[in-house]
Amino acid sequence: MGGGKMDVSTKVSSGRMTPMKIALYALLGVVLIVSPMLFEGFGMLFMTRIMALVGLYVMLALGLNIVVGFA
Repeated sequence: MGGGKMDVSTKVSSGRMTPMKIALYALLGVVLIVSPMLFEGFGMLFMTRIMALVGLYVMLALGLNIVVGFA
């Protein structure tokens, strides 16, 4: 059952961080750190609690990934 060779040309990126990605992640981190302070200042305490729960679940998911080995 031979068959011909398939010519598969795929590009695989090196996975390195470009300056644009670094700036985007830095901006996202600053927004996540500063936003609870802004929401709390306007009396929107529920938003701070929601974001704290989201952060907690993210940390739990990362911990589970590390333990299981899929990180």
